[in-house]
Amino acid sequence: MLPSGRVRVSPSNVFVFCREEHPLCASGAFPPPSRLLEMSGDAFVERLQASSSEGSAAPEDARYYLQADVPEALLRPDDVPKLWRSVGVAQAQPLRLWASTHGASTPLHFDLAHSFLAQVCGSKRFTFFPPSALDGLYPYPRDHPLFRRSRVELSEPPSRRAERFPRFAEVAAEAEVLELNEGDVVFFPARWWHQVDTTSALSCSVGCRYV
Repeated sequence: MLPSGRVRVSPSNVFVFCREEHPLCASGAFPPPSRLLEMSGDAFVERLQASSSEGSAAPEDARYYLQADVPEALLRPDDVPKLWRSVGVAQAQPLRLWASTHGASTPLHFDLAHSFLAQVCGSKRFTFFPPSALDGLYPYPRDHPLFRRSRVELSEPPSRRAERFPRFAEVAAEAEVLELNEGDVVFFPARWWHQVDTTSALSCSVGCRYV
C-alpha cells in the first residue's frame, strides 16, 4: 500500500533527527547520528524483519523508522477528522505515517508546529515537558545540526545525568508521561518537549502538524 517513503536509519534504537544539510554535517565535522533514506514500502518491511532477526543485520543498518507521507490514494476528503480541520490553521505537512518496532526511541525535542498523533496499532509512550522547562533541558543552540533537540538523555542513570545536567533536577517533576494505545489520539502544542518510545512489537501511527 506504500509505494515508497522516507525511512530514518540509525545504528541503534535511538533515532536522533539531524539537519544533514547543515555545513558541519556536509563537511564531516559532525557525523549525523542518523540518516534519512527513500525506499519502497516492500524494502522497508524486508529490512524491518531482518533487523529484528538476531545477527542478521550490519550494525550501521540495524534499525529503521518509517516517516512517510500517507499516499494520496489512501486518503479521502473525510479522512481528516473534523476536529483536526476545525483548528482553523493550515497543515504544516501532509498526514504522515510512522512505523517502528519495540524499543525505538525519539529523544527529547520540540516541534515548531501543533501536532495530532493517532495510534493505529501497537503502543507508544510519550514523555512531555512544557516550554517553560527549556533551561533545564539543555537544548542545542539554533545554529547546531541538532537544533530543537535536548542534550539530556532520559535513559541515562540518574546519578550521571545529575553530574552532566544539574539544572534538570529543577524541571524533572514537570514531566508528564502518557501511554498511547490503539485508537488513542494525543494533541500537543508547538514547542512542547517530548520523547517518544515504542512499547509494542510493532507500532503504526498517523500524525498531522499545523501552523
